[in-house]
Amino acid sequence: MPDYAAGENTITSFAHSFVNAGGEIIGVQRTPFPNMGDPAPFMAEIADAQPDLVYAFYSGGAAVTFVKAYADFGLAGNIPLLSSGFMVEEDVLPAQGEAALGVRSGLHWALLLDNPVNKAFTAAYKERTGRDANVFAVQGYDTARVIVEMLNRVEGDTSNVDKMVEVLPDIQFESPRGPFRFDAKSQNPSQHIYLREVREVDGVLHNVIIEDLGEIADPGDNSKDLQV
Repeated sequence: MPDYAAGENTITSFAHSFVNAGGEIIGVQRTPFPNMGDPAPFMAEIADAQPDLVYAFYSGGAAVTFVKAYADFGLAGNIPLLSSGFMVEEDVLPAQGEAALGVRSGLHWALLLDNPVNKAFTAAYKERTGRDANVFAVQGYDTARVIVEMLNRVEGDTSNVDKMVEVLPDIQFESPRGPFRFDAKSQNPSQHIYLREVREVDGVLHNVIIEDLGEIADPGDNSKDLQV
């Protein structure tokens, strides 16, 4: 994982569920951020350890570096690679190429998610921009929707911040990601998480949904973290 807050938060949350399910963590790599540098030492360490699987979190350029190195060093197809969905999202898949095939990830959205709102959104996005949508576009779209819903509920009166916060649990709508609402306790999104696998679809790499893992909300505290 990259050695910064998002990497640390992701790996501790994963460790909580993995260990409680009976898994054993035999090693953790913290790579330099924002630039990983030479990935060879990290790949060699994984090869020597021969774990049953590797879980990783990267995004952007670092995700490309890690996934391509994982394949170049012969680990792909030998040691299963699982990840946070950002590591193999639509914005990095073209650069990763075939190295990303078979990577499984969890995320709250996928380009090929089969619901009417997502189909309309992805079609409109491609028509407007000339490229496929990604999760960051979806999150921006939903953020704007939440703002509009909030303003409607307070009738445009932004002077009472407490009132704006109070109406958050009432906001619910169908998003490209599926049903969207806020958890009343933590005010984090309560949303479906999907298990995805990178496959070739009509000659192009995409994340194909294998399973809907159900509606999940971050508790908003460290109750699901395990320090590693």
